[in-house]
Amino acid sequence: INMSKHENKIKGNLGENIACEYLEKDGYRIITRNFNCFYGEIDIIAIKNSELIFIEVKTRCQNEYGQPIEAINFEKLKHLYNSASYFMHKQHLSNVNVRFDAIEVVVFGSHDYKIKHTQNIITENPNMR
Repeated sequence: INMSKHENKIKGNLGENIACEYLEKDGYRIITRNFNCFYGEIDIIAIKNSELIFIEVKTRCQNEYGQPIEAINFEKLKHLYNSASYFMHKQHLSNVNVRFDAIEVVVFGSHDYKIKHTQNIITENPNMR
């Protein structure tokens, strides 16, 4: 079934809300959501243990094919990295520990979902070096 842009936006927002709730419970402080710039969008920017974390959230419904993280390709990582650099420049941030994470949310029903949090998606990706 092909989802409309509107349905995708609703699904994306749901996933981001779930991700924010999960992060806050785990001691993260959300700084901003949906940071937009010329390079792209960053779903969530958070801080934990004096580390600045840029987070890409991917949401799927259970019947969709593949793992959500598979949708984060090299192009997406490049946009994430460049957007993060721009955010830091705009906020006059330097000498800050930075991390890039992915959060996968698979939704099974209205209150049933599974979360997978993968840290350091850029440093672990050989294409980004």
